[in-house]
Amino acid sequence: MKYYNNKTRQAGMTLIELTVVLLVLIGLAGLMIPYVSGFVSKTHDSTGSNNLAQLNSTIQRYQLQAMKFPNNLQALADNTGAVYGKLMNTNAGVYGATTYTEGGAGNMQIMSLRLAGITEIMQLDQAAASATFNAASGTVASLAMGSTDVTGMLTVGLGAESTVGTDNYASIEVHLADATGQLASNFNATCNDYVVLGIGQENQMIGTAMTDAPVHFAQNGNMGPDSNYNRFVAIFEVDKSNAPAAVPAAPSVPVDSSGTAITPVNCGASVHPARFVGTAMLMMPPHLFGLAHELGHAYSNIAAGN
Repeated sequence: MKYYNNKTRQAGMTLIELTVVLLVLIGLAGLMIPYVSGFVSKTHDSTGSNNLAQLNSTIQRYQLQAMKFPNNLQALADNTGAVYGKLMNTNAGVYGATTYTEGGAGNMQIMSLRLAGITEIMQLDQAAASATFNAASGTVASLAMGSTDVTGMLTVGLGAESTVGTDNYASIEVHLADATGQLASNFNATCNDYVVLGIGQENQMIGTAMTDAPVHFAQNGNMGPDSNYNRFVAIFEVDKSNAPAAVPAAPSVPVDSSGTAITPVNCGASVHPARFVGTAMLMMPPHLFGLAHELGHAYSNIAAGN
């Protein structure tokens, strides 16, 4: 009779094998952490660039089809002239809050907006539970002829490259040029205001040119849409002066195509319709992030390995 002492090996791994596998997985996870962090940054940059490009196209297409710009864009200042407090950056050196009134201060700017088809602006609720979603108060400020409504407006200010007061832009015109990739000579803040309006879910393009208003993908959770305003914005140039020889005053420095300062400035004899400059993101840095600036920022991050 034969006896066999060999036992059948149990299925599965031994404790030592399991420990080795876990150590390998932990090592791989450690290697992946920097890449995952980079994915968040790249998603932030790519979605921002894509949404800006799409919105620029959508607004221009809507204007061609409707022969006007959309109503019910969001005012980022209230009717007392106070800036919407949930913007990522409310520094007065970056943006200026003001009010426009038919027949009063801002009358020419209202006429310019009205000539472009913008006759209603949606007000925001400073006390809304979410800084972005359902932030509209439901109150519409009318820019129609004869209206007595006071409309709060956020306008583009001097801004800075990184720190207000330390590396300010040379002028509002340079701020806009850096944001949009255009020449500074394309802008003139002596003759015009550059107003910033939020593209919210109430805007007139919804259902015709777009389905939903996009929201910026925040890189940090504490800068998300519930805590801070994360809608994209549209920038419009609106007429504010018809002076034939206006003298520029800081922070405006109009220049010609060669970069030479122009003074005095001929602001024209008639009110021009508001001109669409482009869309942008209102980020924590003290300047506008238009498509050109965002693309430059994204490729700089890629070159730096971020």
